[in-house]
Formats: sequence, structure tokens, C-alpha cells
Amino acid sequence: MELLYIEMIFWGSLGATLLLLPPTRKLAFRTGILDRPAHRKIHSHTVPYLGGLALFGGMSFGLGLGIFLFEKNVQMLDPKAWEDMFWVLGLTAFAVFIGLIDDRFTIPARTKLLAQTTGVTLFALFAHRFEAVHLPGLPILPLHYLSVPFTVFWMLALINAFNLIDGVDGLAGSVALMITLFFSTSAFILNNPGLGMIGVAATAGILGFLFLNWTPARIYLGDAGSCGLGTLLVAGLVSLGHHGPEIFNRGDANHLEPFPFQLPLLTLLMAYPALEVSLSVARRMLRGRPIGSADKGHLHHRFRDLGWSNQAICSVAAALSLLTGLAVADSLLNLRGQAAWLLYLTGLLVGMGLPFLGFLNFLRPDQLRYSRPHFRIANHFSSMQMAKLELTQFLNEVLTLTNQTCIEFGVEHYSIVFKDEKGEGEWIYRWRKPSKMHRDLLPALAPQDPVGYRSFTDVYKLPDKRGEVVWTFEAQLVSWEDDIDVEYCVLMADFMRKAMNQALLFCTDFGGATESSGIISNGATVNAKLLKQRTAAKQRSWTPDRAQETLG
Repeated sequence: MELLYIEMIFWGSLGATLLLLPPTRKLAFRTGILDRPAHRKIHSHTVPYLGGLALFGGMSFGLGLGIFLFEKNVQMLDPKAWEDMFWVLGLTAFAVFIGLIDDRFTIPARTKLLAQTTGVTLFALFAHRFEAVHLPGLPILPLHYLSVPFTVFWMLALINAFNLIDGVDGLAGSVALMITLFFSTSAFILNNPGLGMIGVAATAGILGFLFLNWTPARIYLGDAGSCGLGTLLVAGLVSLGHHGPEIFNRGDANHLEPFPFQLPLLTLLMAYPALEVSLSVARRMLRGRPIGSADKGHLHHRFRDLGWSNQAICSVAAALSLLTGLAVADSLLNLRGQAAWLLYLTGLLVGMGLPFLGFLNFLRPDQLRYSRPHFRIANHFSSMQMAKLELTQFLNEVLTLTNQTCIEFGVEHYSIVFKDEKGEGEWIYRWRKPSKMHRDLLPALAPQDPVGYRSFTDVYKLPDKRGEVVWTFEAQLVSWEDDIDVEYCVLMADFMRKAMNQALLFCTDFGGATESSGIISNGATVNAKLLKQRTAAKQRSWTPDRAQETLG
């Protein structure tokens, strides 16, 4: 394949991505697809999503331009190479579509996982999959009928790993840049020119995206970008060395791999995401937390707690990906000695880094304070309160549940603001925890190695700008491993989101200009313009007296 053809794809993708980024930023602001600051967010200002849309748009333009201008080179491709490209790009487009829906409407995590599983399973069934596991020094182990579920698990884990690492300006892009660079190199080494073209276009698109994603970021990948990149890479990697889709290929043990040590080499190319997802799963399982729960124990969080800049974190992650990528390329070129030294260096750095970042602290006896029951009680209590929300019939019942939940999760005060459709009327509710009321079910645990007192403030805004709720947690001793409190913050955010949407069901309009205000219960204050609430049978007006009946 001519070098000029590769250059045309590269420069076409790079230029198109740079041109698409400004209009996609404007589109994100207009449609409200934004990432706003929150307790787990590192950034302090609103940043638009849809960076992934510009990236994949530029990548598609570069591929199309190369195909149009160099038709003779394209005709040299084997028809099976086109089928490989179809499956990789088709699965990627599906992932980007699901991600866009999630960015705009925030679909449930289980729904998104089900959609991802469906797409990945079809790929494993009708395109490519791992037929065997072959580790150095061990005999090859055929997977037989476990090949499809094993491939689906591997792909899903690494797709969602890109979501985990997309937490610092430029981090996901820097890691993806290194991976796509060596993915395209490996594709040309293994005589997969179609996949190599995709890798070149993706490398250029990511490079263009980083111009606006580097600190301080002006645009983020969003779920469409992170899931799309993860899907593109895992689908492309599983396809490496194959020549055309294979529905089922049950050969002898010597022909189950397109190249030696397929699984470990492909995992090495995804070293940083694989390390992140492995550490996250292990940490949450050891502490009895749901695997899908959020925390602040990721690699980039720990680097930040040590005072590292975003640029330094991205450089370390890119360097790790560079070392493992070089090791994989050397292995494919049969330079096994160089590959071994590179892997030795990588293992040495990772082995020294994990204790330095505190990942082995779970071996300390005082970690027993962070035992499983605390997390289980918190999750069950949150689920119970949200189930009660669905049974509420009046606004004051919603507020009662919210007050109870705030007390248990350690919220010091919160305020709710609702506006009418014209943005003119306004209803405000403020609540502050009484000094005599304390947690009964979820006591705060004093962390080891405290670094001082800290207070968290979070906010949730209704999508149609009809209202918002802002809440602040009690100041408390924290350490840089404040996972218990982060779990409380995440559960509280989920509850507030549901409570606001439930309260909106009872808000019809704000009527005339009459105002009513007063202390209604335990430090809670209402200032409303004749807010009305409805039930299934009739409408009732909100008044402080009625609130007193329920909250008192």
C-alpha cells in the first residue's frame, strides 16, 4: 500500500476533526449536552461533550477521502478485508449511537450495558473471537464453546475501562493515541491493511481532538467518544491477524491463534485501561461494594491527590502505553529479547507504583473498618428511600423523604428551586439539619491518615431548566481514600435526581403573585408563589400549614 495513501488518510482525518470541533462545541451548548462540576468531577466549570462526535466524523471523512482518491489501492484490498472493516466500523457506530443517547438523556447503566452486550455478542458470533488462551511457558488452552462468552467479557471490560480513565483532561485521548498508533502498526505487520487504515484514521482523529482536550479542556469525549473509542479498539484488536469474518472456526490446537500469544499481546496493547479496570474491580470487591459503583480511587485520582498535574498524569499513562506497545511490536517482529526487556521494565515500574499510590493499603489491619456491611446498608437504605418516592402522592411527602435521607447521608443543608415554563414564577424550599438530629443507620467512619476537614457540595439541574437542587455535606475528616463518603455522595446524587423528577410531577403552575413563606419544620423554609400540586384524583395547593402536618 502506497505511503501517499496512508498520508492522505492521516491528514484528511486530522484536518476534518479540527474543523468539526468548534461547531460540535456550539451544538453541545445548544442541546445541553454538558458536563457540569460535581463532587467526583475534577473540573470546576461546565465543559461540553460531543468531542467524540467530531473525532469519529473526522475519522470517517479521512477514510472516505482516501478511498475516493486512491481507488486503485482500495481495489487491491481482499474482499474479506472489507468485511473486517464493516464489522469493526459497524460495531463502533452502534457504540457511538448508544453513547450519544446516554450523553443527552442519561440512560440507566443496565440498559446501556445490555445494548453493549448485544452488539459485542453479535460481533463475537459472526466476526471474530478468541478461540484459545495461550500464555508464555504454558500449553495452548482451547476455549471451545466458551470462546464467545470469554470474548464478550474481555471486550466489555475494556470498553468500559475507557469510561474509567476518562477523568482527567487529555488522559483518555493520550492513552488512545498510543494504542491506535501501535494498533495500526500491528495491523500492517500482520498484513491487515484494512484495519491499518482504520488505525491511521483513528490516530489522526485523536490527535486533532487533543488540541481542544488538553488542559484546560474545552471539550470532552463524552460517553459517545469514550465508548466509541473503546469499542473501535477492542473490535479492531480481536480482528488482528484474521482475514475475513468466521462464524465458527474449530481447528486443531496449532491453528486456533492468528499469531502466537494472541490474548496476552492484545491485552498488553490495552495495558493502562486493563490495569485501571482490574484495580477498580478488585478494590470494590474487597470492600464489598457493587462493581459498578463510583469512587475516587482511580489511578488519576490518586495521582491528583499526590499533587501531580494533569499533564504529568497523561504523560505517565502514555509512557506506560508506549512501553507495552513497543513490546508488542517487537514480539510480532520476533524480536523477543527486546520485548522481554521492555516488559521487565514495565513490570518494575508498575510494581513500584502500586504501593506508592496506596493500592496495597487493603492489607493493613485498620482497613477492616471499611467492611462490607457499611456499603450494603447504605445501598439498601438508598434503594428503600427511592422506592418510597414512587409511592408519594404529595409534594410534602417527597420533601419528608428527602429530609430523612439527607440526615442519614450526612447532608448539612439543601435548597430546591422550581420555575414555571416561562421561567417567571419561582418556588424555593430550604432545609438545614437540626443540631439535635443525627444519623441512625449510616454513621460516618473516621478515616485512617486524615488530611483535614472537607465539605462537599453537589447540584442537580432538571434537563428542561425548570429547577435545580443544591446540597452540601457536613464538614468531616477525610483522607485521600475517602471511599465511604464518596459512596454516600453518589447514592445521595441518585436520590436527589429521582426526588426532583418526582417533585416535578406535583408541580403544575405558580398561579398569581401571592407569596407565602415560613418555617415549616426543623429548619426548613418555604417561599412559594401559590405552588399547586396534583394527585391522581385531584389537585391540592401547597401551604406551610399542610407541610407542618406531614413534616412536624
